[in-house]
This record gives sequence, structure tokens and C-alpha cells, in this order.
Amino acid sequence: MDMSDVSTSPQPGADMASSANRACGNCARAKAKCMPQVGVYHDKRCIRCLRLQKDCVVEPRKARKRRSPNQATNVAHLEEKIESLVSLLGAHTALKQDIATGVGQPATPAIQNYPRPSTYQPSQPWGETGGNSGLQPEPRAQCFATSSSTAEANNPPPRKDLTIFPGEQADALFRVFRTEYALHFPFAFIPPDIDADQLHEKRPWVYRAIMLVANHNHRPRQVGMSKQFAMDVAEALILKGEKNVDILQGLLIHNAWSYYYSPVLPQAQSMILFQLTHAMVFDLGLNKPVRDNEVSDMLPDTSKLLPEDNPKEARRSLDERRTFLCCYFSTSVMSIHIRKVEVLQHTPYLDYCCNILDQARDRPLDEQLVALVRLQCIADSFQRSLTHKHESLSGDSAMLSWMYLKSMREELHSFWATLSDELRLNHLVLTTFYSAEVILFEPIVQAALPSRTFGMANAQRLDMLYSCMTAARRLLDAFIQQPVDFYIPFSLAQLAFIGTGLSTLFKISMYEEPGWDLVEARKTANLSQYFDELISKFEKAGSIVDMNQLEQCRMCFSTGCSRAMRRVKGLYESKIAGNTGQNITAPQDHPGLTGMEDVISGEEVDWVNDVYWQELMGDVNFSQF
Repeated sequence: MDMSDVSTSPQPGADMASSANRACGNCARAKAKCMPQVGVYHDKRCIRCLRLQKDCVVEPRKARKRRSPNQATNVAHLEEKIESLVSLLGAHTALKQDIATGVGQPATPAIQNYPRPSTYQPSQPWGETGGNSGLQPEPRAQCFATSSSTAEANNPPPRKDLTIFPGEQADALFRVFRTEYALHFPFAFIPPDIDADQLHEKRPWVYRAIMLVANHNHRPRQVGMSKQFAMDVAEALILKGEKNVDILQGLLIHNAWSYYYSPVLPQAQSMILFQLTHAMVFDLGLNKPVRDNEVSDMLPDTSKLLPEDNPKEARRSLDERRTFLCCYFSTSVMSIHIRKVEVLQHTPYLDYCCNILDQARDRPLDEQLVALVRLQCIADSFQRSLTHKHESLSGDSAMLSWMYLKSMREELHSFWATLSDELRLNHLVLTTFYSAEVILFEPIVQAALPSRTFGMANAQRLDMLYSCMTAARRLLDAFIQQPVDFYIPFSLAQLAFIGTGLSTLFKISMYEEPGWDLVEARKTANLSQYFDELISKFEKAGSIVDMNQLEQCRMCFSTGCSRAMRRVKGLYESKIAGNTGQNITAPQDHPGLTGMEDVISGEEVDWVNDVYWQELMGDVNFSQF
């Protein structure tokens, strides 16, 4: 064949080549690759159209129409939107630099020197909660002005920090906390020679918690402060990963009175803030000896595990040890009496921290803190070693349980004898001792613990029942003897003690045991009288708080306690009337109801079951119904 014929013969796909290798219409619509046939001259269809037996037509390229200059477009709108986004980003960056350098802060004379807490820069404003005249919180730094009106419209207004007060008001609230509230939470987080301004500068989280607790005469603002405090703590810990003793101390102060200003009712309140104190103790390593952060592949030096022989223990301050002991006491009370929080473990290092504080006596209240912690250690050890393991107690082990109970009672009274007269007269120490006594005796009246658990004769059981009733009465007497003003700043620990005393007398008044004179026991326990006394105290305290509010709001926690106690009293008297055939009328201030009809309608309720009492009494045993 002549080579010239090959070179001049038509090539396959020549039509496609003339169209700049454009795909045919079928392949273009199917978004498939259009490949010409090779070596085939009589059929110019592409491979895909040949396989599908379709016409292969390459559509001619169309000239693009020019857009009319008069046609409307969205370019201007898009440009404006981009400008607004750029302005927002620029303002946000400028705000961060302004806060970091302190430039651009408004020069308000009363509060211009108040530093913001270093752990939080809020991002969303809370709603207005009403206000005092002349009591404006510190404003946020203003964003830089932008040239775009859209950016100005989209910028949120500066958020007001409700926990920051002017100088005079802060000093007044600081004095209220020191004179009224610190008595019920005496853990010396506040140095004696410091004022509100200095505390705000050195410990902003402790300052904010104190301002929150002491502002009890303006509950709407107090509730708003509580919301903001919780949000700030969550952002600082979870989003920013910050952790320090100041945040932990602020949380402990906040939690000590959290039911008073909780945005939700106490029975619905989550225990997450209490669990956060646990987490922070572990994050800061306060519950274990000081050690280096680096990880070594070699075996650890066992001598460094003993704090007495570890030179690194000098790094840990007394304030850190004090915070650890305070956290243990708070969680121990919540765990033993309310049973909603797991307590920190009682370890040798806890005893070591107690010894260090006891020897240092850096502050007058350290001795009181050590006494409280050691009393709680005895009660906690008993709970863990006996009542949580009663299922396995039988035979010889039951006798060992009785011996262990006797030894714990001796240990408790021996430690009490070592305390000074001043400490034994302290109300919080005294009620902690009485509550520990109740905890040691209370298993005798728990339906969940069988009689064989303690392996004792009937006379011993009767003696233990009477001792339990006496301890519960002493505990409640210590509260009834206090004036009405004492009930206004009650901490959660004290409310838990009252709940334990009342619930124990309730169980004893319903407990049936051969030889136990139930009628005489009810007269001696005199539970109705204790209810009446406490209801009266809480009602008067609640009236004082409610009357001094700067604006109308919901009832205070003390008023809620009195109403809940009245309902539980109605439950108790209804049960007594059912057993004795008496006819108990409803309280005069609530005619026609006892408040517990839906609860007492069923006879299947186990009246001495501890789980039932937890559900009935709710948090600190007195939720706001």
C-alpha cells in the first residue's frame, strides 16, 4: 500500500477533533468519557454510542452571550456581606488585644481598678434581672467602631458582669459574708487582713462566690449571678482547660449555699458542680503526695511515696492542704447524709495534711477544720467498713461487726475528749460530733440491715436503739437552741445534719422490736415537737429574708424548708393516727390538707426504709415542694 494513501486518509473521530475534542451530546449528558473508535473508518460514532447503538452528535459550540450592563446583580450585596464579616473579625481581634493590654477600658472611678477574672471572658449576655439604683456592675470593654452599619447592627451589646460590685457595695457584702456566713463555713479561705478590693485582685473566683452568697437581699440578681458563675466555671474548666486553687475554693463556697440561689428547685438541681470539686482535686493532685510531672521508665523511688520523707512536700502550700481538707469535709457530709455524691477516699495522705495544718496553726480556724475532718473520717470509715458490706455479714462476722461498732464508738468519744473546751462548744464541731454519733447508731433502725448483722442480744439492741434516739435528740436540740437569725445563712452541711436527726427519730418512732415500748419511745422522741420548733424557726427566718428583698421574687429557701417540713410532719402524724386509731386534723394554716395525701394513700410503703426516706426528703431532706 502506498504510504501517501495512509497519510491522507481520513482519521477516526475527525468530526470530534474539529470540535476541539468535545464530547458528544450523549456522553456529555451522562457525564461519561467520550472516546473515538480506533481503526474504524466507516462508523464515526464514539465507542460508547456504538455500544449503546445511539446517534453520536457533537453539538456545535455556542457563543456566550454578553451580560447587559444594565442587568441587576448581587455583587454589591455580597461585597457588603464580606465587609461586615471582615469588620466583625477585626473587632473581635481588637477586643482580645484591648483586654490583654488594658487599653480602652472605661474609666469608671469606683471600679476601674477591678481586674476581671483571668479565667473567663464571657461571650453571651444574660438578661436584665432588675437592679439597685447606683449599683451598676463593671461594663465590658467596648468593641471598636466599624465603618459598616451592618457590623454595628450584628454586634451583641456588652455583657454586664453581675458578680462585680462598686467599692462600697463590695465592702458591705464582704462584711456580711464575714460576720454572717463565714460562721457556717469557717474554712479560712479569706486571709484576715484583706479587703474586698485586694481579694478581687488576688482571688477573683473566691471574690465572685462571696459576692454571690452575701447578696441575699436581692434574689433575682443573686439567681442571675449564680447562672453566670456556673457558665463562667464551665467555660474556664471545660473550654479553656484552666485549673487552679482559686477556682476550686470559689466552687466550694458556691456549693455550700447553692440551694439558696439555684435557678431550679433543689430536688431538680444537678450535682455536677459538686462533682467538679472532686475532679479539680484530682486534676490539681491535692489528694496525693507531691511528685514530679515527668514520667520515668525506671521503678519509682518508694521513699518519695511517704510524704514525711518527700522533700517535694515543701512545695505544697498550707492553703492547698486547707482546700483539700475542706473538699473532703463537704463531700463527706453530702455523701453520708444526702447520699448523692461519692466521698473522697480517707487516705494516709489526708491524715498527713491534717497533721501539717494542726502543727502549723497558721490561722485560728485551722484547728477547727482539722477537728471537723477527723470527725467525718470516723463516720465515713464506719459507713464504708460496715453498712456497705452488710450482705456478707453472718455468723462469726456478725459478732465482729458488733465489736467493730463498739470500737468505733470508743474511738469517736476518745477523740472528742482530746479536743479543747473551745472547740467542743463550737456549734459546727458539736453538731458534727452528734451527727457522727447518729451515723454509728443508725444502722440498728435501717430495715435493709437484718438483726443478725450485729449479732447482739436483745438487751444490747434495745440499748443501742435508745442511744440512737438520744444522739438524734441532742443533735436537734443543738439547732433548736439557736436564735432565728442563725437559720438565715445555714449551710448545706447544717441542713443535712437536721435532716439526719429528723429522719432518724422518724424511723425510731416506727421501729418495732420485742421489748421496745413503741408508745413510750414516741413520747420520748417527741418528733412532732421538734417539727413544730424547726418549722417556726425556718418560717421566721424566711419572713425576714423575704421582707428585705429589693424587689418581689419567689419565696426564699428557708420558707420552702418550713413548708416541706410541715408536709413531712403531716405524713408522720397520719401514720401515727393510722396505728393508734386517732384522728389527726390538717394544720390550721393549710386547712383541708396535710400535703401528703398522694404519698400516704398506699399501705405498701416501707416507713423505715432508708431509700424511701431519701426519695421523700429529697436534697438535704427538705426540698421545696
